[in-house]
Amino acid sequence: MNSADVLTLATAILGVALLAVLIVRTVLKELAVGRRSTDSASARTDRVRTLDVVAVVLTVLTVIGAVWRIVVGLTV
Repeated sequence: MNSADVLTLATAILGVALLAVLIVRTVLKELAVGRRSTDSASARTDRVRTLDVVAVVLTVLTVIGAVWRIVVGLTV
């Protein structure tokens, strides 16, 4: 495996992890709010806040991996 393949694999794994975190976060937030309420501020539990931070970190890492992969592809 060359470095481009490793970057592609890492970026794909980060993207899938981001998708999973966003799905779990959405489900937990919906469970916290309930179907009757539209108050999203009350759904900000500690677990949802933690998942928000994890989602931001995974997004940044995925973007870095994608840009890095493009740069490696251009230089190789």
